[in-house]
Amino acid sequence: YQRRVHGGDDPMQTEEEDGSPRAPASESWKTIRQCIQNMLTNLKESNLKAIYSYLRWLLTDPPFDKSEAELKQFLSRMVEEDVLTLTDGSYRVKKRPMPAATC
Repeated sequence: YQRRVHGGDDPMQTEEEDGSPRAPASESWKTIRQCIQNMLTNLKESNLKAIYSYLRWLLTDPPFDKSEAELKQFLSRMVEEDVLTLTDGSYRVKKRPMPAATC
């Protein structure tokens, strides 16, 4: 049994029933992050509801068991980390400048 850490806004931080920290949750968020980036690379952009539906459909073993609110918080973190952009409710993968060619 795991639950979110009291007072924490971090969807990746969970704790065991006895209050001890639990690390494996971050592994599932790594998978979710990669799926989101792949999805948005292919589709160019998507809104929260579509990303949420896609993850529930795609991730079945283990199943995607996060709430839409947790996903929104995670996507906000990805925006803060400069991985995604959010414009008019649509998320996109942030374009990175091409490195200068070395000859």
